[in-house]
Amino acid sequence: EEASAAAAKKRLRAKERAHKKREKAREREREQLAAGAELDHAERSKRVKEIREVGERAMEVLLSHKGKYVSADIRWLQTVSAKGTLGDRVAAHLMIGKANSLLSLSSLRSLVEMAKKKGEGARRAAQLAIDTLRELFTYHRVLPSDRQLKYIRDQPLTHPRANNSTYLMWYFEEELKSVYATFLQALEMASNDTLKTLRELSIRSIFELLRTKPEQEKLLLSLLVMKMGDPERKVGSKVISLVRTLLEEHPGMKMVVIREMEAYLNRTGVSDRGRYYAVVCLTQLVLLQREQDVAEKLVAVYFSLFERLVSEDSQRANLSKSKRTKKAQQAAGNAIESLNASMMSALLTGLNRAFPFLETPPEEFSKQLDALYTISFKATFNKAVQALLLILQVLSKHGDGTLSDRFYRTLYAKMIAPDLTNSSKQMIFLNVFFRSVSRDTNMDRVVAMIKRLFQICSLQKPEFCCSALFMASEIFARKPELWPCVQQPEERDEDGSDVSAYDPFKRDPQFSNARLSCFWELNFLAKHIHPSVAVFANTLLSGETVTYPGDPYKDFSFSVFLERYCMKNPKQRDKLTGGSIMQPIDLSKPRPRGSAILEVAHDKLQPDDEIFYRFYKEQKKRRSPKPVLDEGVAPLDFLDEGEEEEEEYGDAEDLPEDTFDDEYDELDEDDLEEDDDEVAEPSDRVLEGMIMQQDRADEEEE
Repeated sequence: EEASAAAAKKRLRAKERAHKKREKAREREREQLAAGAELDHAERSKRVKEIREVGERAMEVLLSHKGKYVSADIRWLQTVSAKGTLGDRVAAHLMIGKANSLLSLSSLRSLVEMAKKKGEGARRAAQLAIDTLRELFTYHRVLPSDRQLKYIRDQPLTHPRANNSTYLMWYFEEELKSVYATFLQALEMASNDTLKTLRELSIRSIFELLRTKPEQEKLLLSLLVMKMGDPERKVGSKVISLVRTLLEEHPGMKMVVIREMEAYLNRTGVSDRGRYYAVVCLTQLVLLQREQDVAEKLVAVYFSLFERLVSEDSQRANLSKSKRTKKAQQAAGNAIESLNASMMSALLTGLNRAFPFLETPPEEFSKQLDALYTISFKATFNKAVQALLLILQVLSKHGDGTLSDRFYRTLYAKMIAPDLTNSSKQMIFLNVFFRSVSRDTNMDRVVAMIKRLFQICSLQKPEFCCSALFMASEIFARKPELWPCVQQPEERDEDGSDVSAYDPFKRDPQFSNARLSCFWELNFLAKHIHPSVAVFANTLLSGETVTYPGDPYKDFSFSVFLERYCMKNPKQRDKLTGGSIMQPIDLSKPRPRGSAILEVAHDKLQPDDEIFYRFYKEQKKRRSPKPVLDEGVAPLDFLDEGEEEEEEYGDAEDLPEDTFDDEYDELDEDDLEEDDDEVAEPSDRVLEGMIMQQDRADEEEE
């Protein structure tokens, strides 16, 4: 035990001495590195030149000793890369790069020269060279994955452990950095080539290099963003998808991407389509609540571009007033159309998505409030709804959260827009309506808004009507003083005329005298052809609130009805549909389809499920097997029962002719024989179709 304890103490003292020795060596290295950093420019240049010469000589020595450092396979590949065909030369360069990175400098230079070639005959070689270099730089250890390459001047020149091998690696790293920069120049030229396949290959290579390696990432990102203005629309859309994929893998690059997009938008000579694609790409960014700086930067970029568009419109309008030329008049006619362009819609979408992540509204909003109201008046319904949503979000956070009369007048006017029926922003409109009306304290205006909502329901689809009635029920629950407009009749004079002077054409809803009237529009909605709309309206007429567990706008849509009518289950999608990732998540439970609806209790069915319940119940009854006679029942007794039923109903001749038309068809014997012939002997066309269908099924199985 004493011997083992002494040995343990001896090992501990040895470890302490080794630790102190390492600490002294590290301190000495730090001092030498600090002394090297303090070298003046002349001394550093001289030192860099000496290290470059040593590294170059070491590389020559490495390549000269063919038998020691270069195997026979590498020598054969070098011969093929110099004298083989185009495909053999490219494959040989690839194998050399895979085998030994230090020996691949000459191969990389040769491939870069092939990638820089121009002309009709050199495009094939350029495509092969770019694809090979992309594979070498991304999937093989030619470039480091955790840092960028350095020049010799950026290395620790006075490191105490640096030797000739270290200088060789520094020289190789500097040469590789220059070769890689030349390759990026070749990619930039290829991305602007007239051949579409070569442009797509260069864009895909730029993305793979940016995604996997940190070397020259700023230049690669700039090259990728520049291709949003490509003449081919598919190329611009592909770039948006690539940037979104890049941010999914590297979410820390959001601010870098936003700054690069801002520089691209402020660059001169950028096409309108390129700017539009850049804004669409920014709207696809997934924001988090802790990323306050990202949201602020996005809003600043949006407002700067918004101000530019508004100023361009005003300049065109002033030009049309000052010069009455044909060109000026045409510009004046296009002034309002520019507000309705896709760029404005994308800007409003981005602002609405980024604004909830801000703590305080930006100062630029108060300057552009009049422009937003102008858009809501003159633009199409979709753009107007987006502008109203932005105004609602900002005014809700600004001050005491009350909305202005101007906002309610604009919303009241947009409710009777003709393009509301076929608009894709109906849900946003209902959201704006509910959020604005539910916080309004002016009951005259609230009643006028709800009355107009009920009035436009007569021209809308069932899903809109159900959503509007459900939303109105929620407003009634928050404002119980609205129920007298449903339960109490209107006042009338002695001659029976209506006392109320309700004017639905008033510009301001608070002066329409809507509170003196009743919600008589519910009587028409109670007789709606859609059962759910009628049930919702009757529920409100009875003084009760509407309760529905799902999403009425989605559940009562025509597409859902067709899927249920065709007994088709909804598709299970593993990913979001479309190019946009900003899509609502479906959290509603699927409704019963097919014969499964019979398993639900009848009192728990929705009104629109009644038709399917009756259909499948009747189908089950008709498909049920025929009753089998018991052994104790005689056949004559069964006939007697039939005779009693016949006597109960009387003679068949006394019945009307159309008594059994609902369930039976009158067929004569000739028709039955023709049907039997058709079933027994199908035509050649039918046989051919059956054979083709069977062949198609076999191919699908294979």
